[in-house]
Amino acid sequence: MTQICRFGAQVIAFGLTAAGYNRLVDINAIPPYLFVASVVLAGMFFCGWACPFGAAQEWLRFLGRRLSRANANIPNPLHRYLSLSRYILWLFFLLVSVHTTGLSINSRVTFLSVFSGRGIGRFALCFMGLMLFLSLFMDRPYCKYLCVRGAGRGVVGILRVFTVKRQRDKCIGCQACDKACPMGIEISTAGDLRTASCINCLRCVARCPAKGTLKFGLAVLRIRDLRDAIKRYFPTVQYKK
Repeated sequence: MTQICRFGAQVIAFGLTAAGYNRLVDINAIPPYLFVASVVLAGMFFCGWACPFGAAQEWLRFLGRRLSRANANIPNPLHRYLSLSRYILWLFFLLVSVHTTGLSINSRVTFLSVFSGRGIGRFALCFMGLMLFLSLFMDRPYCKYLCVRGAGRGVVGILRVFTVKRQRDKCIGCQACDKACPMGIEISTAGDLRTASCINCLRCVARCPAKGTLKFGLAVLRIRDLRDAIKRYFPTVQYKK
């Protein structure tokens, strides 16, 4: 039921974008203080439920699975290092105050521009096309490796009050949650999930066959959770193979 609601929210967001009302679903149009407050409360729901470009990648991956069994998801350990790329880009743009240089690789902005009628450079359009093409064979390539906005706001999500919680004693070790996660997070080794990569799609909860093992709820922030979060950001993190 959760995934049906999420799909409905994505369809609405995509429809608003296609109709020219992209400011209603643009992360930059949300007041920063309000957005940060929502992320601290419950994490990056915007990315998993309301981002039109994220939805487009998911739908293309669904189509790709139906057309072919080809899987280009980057395996461990390379994914561990590549997953840091969007944080490096975020820090670079933040430190040098770049507002326009990164637009050519900002496929989310390019995607919104297609429907708003704004001018689009050839390189930006081709790069967006590449991201969409890769989405046929791998889960959310742009979100995992290049989305600067998702990285910056997602870091705040470490402190989230509500998150995915895993009951270790109920886990049967099937790793269905790992396989379901589009961001490549190894949920099967987590306790309370605290990572900037999580987009709150809740596919892990939906796919878990052991009732009560995974659930989204109130989680008390503990030091060990912060240590676990740090491990998940940097190359010591273990991602799914």
